Amino acid sequence: MKDNIGEAIQMIKTADTGVTGLRSMIASLSGQLTQAGAALGQSTSGTLLQAAADSYNSVIKQMNDLSQTDSTYKGVNFLQSTTTLTVDFNETSTTSITLSGFDGSTTGLSITGGAVAVGAQGNLTTANIDTTAEIAAVQTSLNDALATLQSTSAKRFR
Repeated sequence: MKDNIGEAIQMIKTADTGVTGLRSMIASLSGQLTQAGAALGQSTSGTLLQAAADSYNSVIKQMNDLSQTDSTYKGVNFLQSTTTLTVDFNETSTTSITLSGFDGSTTGLSITGGAVAVGAQGNLTTANIDTTAEIAAVQTSLNDALATLQSTSAKRFR
């Protein structure tokens, strides 16, 4: 019994580490977009926007890897929506708690490239972030994703 509870705690810790990583990556994406916005209108803006788009796409892939495979402990990944785990607190299984996961992928968090769905690998291009309005739309998507991530993980794991 004690081992099952200990294993459940480890699974939750692994999920929490994944959530922390996702929050950090969202902050990174937001910072990159802020830099891209500052570059608009500069003679080097094309190069800076391309670097921002490439980096954004790389982080999107990392986020999906983190949420779908890297946050697994002994076959359980609470950053996948189909995951449930029942933890019994006594030998007769009359006292238990059921924990359920949520979709922590960029799709599940509704992260977009403004008007463009980013997909599993990211497909943001400079054309998606070459105006202030487009950058603001992507920033809004990231802010919404962060709020969703924080509220959902707080309900599930805190």
